Amino acid sequence: PGLPDDLSSNLPGNLLGNLLGNLSDGLLDGALDGVSGLQGGPTSPLAIQALQESQQATLGNIAAIQQNWLTILGQITNQLTAISTIATTHIGSFFDAGHQQNVQLKLEENYVRSAQKFRPSAALCRFGSVRTSLSSSELRGDIARTLLAKASTERQLHNENHVQYRIGDELTARLENFQNRYCNPLHMAGEAGGGESDAEGRGICAISLNDLTDPGAQNILSNILNLGDDNNDPTRLFDRDINYSEVLGHRLTLDIDLTNIENTDDERDIFALMNNLYGYKLVPSFNISANAPLPSAQDMMETRSIWAGRSLARSSFLHIAGRKAAGTGESTPFLLDIARNTGFPEDTMIDLLGTEPSYEAQMEVMTKKIYQDPNFVTSLIDTPENVRRQETAILASKLMLDRDINQALQRRELIVSAILNELLGAEENQTRKALQNK
Repeated sequence: PGLPDDLSSNLPGNLLGNLLGNLSDGLLDGALDGVSGLQGGPTSPLAIQALQESQQATLGNIAAIQQNWLTILGQITNQLTAISTIATTHIGSFFDAGHQQNVQLKLEENYVRSAQKFRPSAALCRFGSVRTSLSSSELRGDIARTLLAKASTERQLHNENHVQYRIGDELTARLENFQNRYCNPLHMAGEAGGGESDAEGRGICAISLNDLTDPGAQNILSNILNLGDDNNDPTRLFDRDINYSEVLGHRLTLDIDLTNIENTDDERDIFALMNNLYGYKLVPSFNISANAPLPSAQDMMETRSIWAGRSLARSSFLHIAGRKAAGTGESTPFLLDIARNTGFPEDTMIDLLGTEPSYEAQMEVMTKKIYQDPNFVTSLIDTPENVRRQETAILASKLMLDRDINQALQRRELIVSAILNELLGAEENQTRKALQNK
């Protein structure tokens, strides 16, 4: 009545249908063959009965197959589908594991290759060492520039926060500062110092010609000027209020720190030089007493236009002074070592870079002096990897220098535009007058 269990469990659905059809046809053919030999032939009652019994047996077998096998085959199909899904997941996990192992292998190979090719490079460390305090020194320079600009603006505006906010007091204080600090008695053929014909040897300068050869008088004057013991020669201050090259031009670091109350020589010199360069003759303040009329709006705006122009004009001066303000000094030993290797004398290195090198001094070493060091040339005889690392460090220095150049070009553009505006101002006044006369 049925097929063996081990055979039925492995039969697919379409094969089972074919088998059932063939089975019914075979049973019918066998029944016909069996009744063909009966008495009366296949049309006899006995033959017909035999055929009917054979058909009923066939239909019973088919029903048994449908009842017992089809349900089991459906379950088998579901189980095979689940097993295939699980097997696919496991196979994918094997693929993932294989890719992971390959990636880890490549990483390990690169790590070993890098470790094999790595060689310590003193030249590469030098590039990093000179940048130790670059950012902090730049910040201190920005603060110095801002405070210098604030003090200069207060002087222009006759602000009461300024020490001498009245023009008369300001001129008197500047003249006294010049006589006691910057006046050179050799000027005007010695007349500034009293001249040889003056019995007392006195002129407009606080120090006379006779004092130049009198150590005692120089010591008294150095005490008055509070020069200190390190360099108490008062003659070193001569003309520093007009000498841009000596005060600001060739020096890389200035002793400027306006965040404290102590006034250094460099701070006094910078203020004196700036006052002589920009706004030597201040615009008079408005008379706003009770009996005087208030200034007109036109006069007020013209005055403020002059102040704005002077503010723009001195911006480059203040920027240079801020860049050369003393830094934090963290990279001083490395900068001095490079300067020493380039051939600077020991007694001039501190004068050149300062004890706390400024942003300008560090950039000077990082973008110029370091390449004049013979050790830089010999450091190029190194592994290709280290040479490429040095190229990257040089490119970083170049990008910083390009940024500074870009800022300088922006200031230049502003100043040129202000000059153009002043040139057009004269033409504007003539045009306005011509229109008013029509």
